[in-house]
Amino acid sequence: LCLVRSLSGLLRRSPGSFHRHSLSIFAIHHNRSFSSRIESHDTLREDPITKSTPPPQYNDTRRYVKTNSFQKMLLAAGSALGGLVDPTRADLIAVLGETTGESALVNIRDKMMKSVEGTTILAEKPVINTKTLDWEHLRSLPSNTLGHQYIRWMEHHAFTPDERPEVKFIEDPELSYVMQRYREVHDIWHVLSGLDVSVVDEIAVKWVEALQTRLPMAAASALGGPLRLNLADKAHLARNLVPWAVRCARNANDLMSVYYERYWDTDVD
Repeated sequence: LCLVRSLSGLLRRSPGSFHRHSLSIFAIHHNRSFSSRIESHDTLREDPITKSTPPPQYNDTRRYVKTNSFQKMLLAAGSALGGLVDPTRADLIAVLGETTGESALVNIRDKMMKSVEGTTILAEKPVINTKTLDWEHLRSLPSNTLGHQYIRWMEHHAFTPDERPEVKFIEDPELSYVMQRYREVHDIWHVLSGLDVSVVDEIAVKWVEALQTRLPMAAASALGGPLRLNLADKAHLARNLVPWAVRCARNANDLMSVYYERYWDTDVD
């Protein structure tokens, strides 16, 4: 079961190892009610996923900035240095991801094309932003559903999906979409894992991302981020979070191939 393996793999961690939000999905793979609802995912893999209202499409109206290899190298070096000095600079992290990640994006796309659900995502190109999400509907869903927990997490942190920067340095429209999709589902991975937005928790998520996507930017964040941590956080990361992240990434199916919007109303308890 693609989704069950993906989510249960992502959520297998040692009880009490680190803070968890109220999202009660630690033992998701033990919950027969949830599993029985998701088992139909195998059937969906045999047939195209249908929905009464087609999802919004990704419109490639971005301002593409053409660069050669040398310029990409300079941009990558500068953004990497700037991101190391100030890890909160999301714009620099985005540039680093785009100028170093084309090969990884090709690999992500190819993996998505191996599953019906991943192929459907690439074909329909759904987007996650305030224009495409029915915020009030998701908020009105039962408290343990994925959609409600996502909205609750975003509002708790005063986040908006519109904050994700548009892709500028990737020419191929499909690879550009894959990068945009990666950015948009990042917060969902935080919700599902129960990891907060502290530096140490973000690094743990980056470890999962690096092993799953092979994006150099994610690997750089996973390896370079701990340099700024204190000794206690470094020890916690090494003893608990990194082993959890490695186990999750290895056990889970391709997380980029999950059509999360199809599961907003799914109980995750």
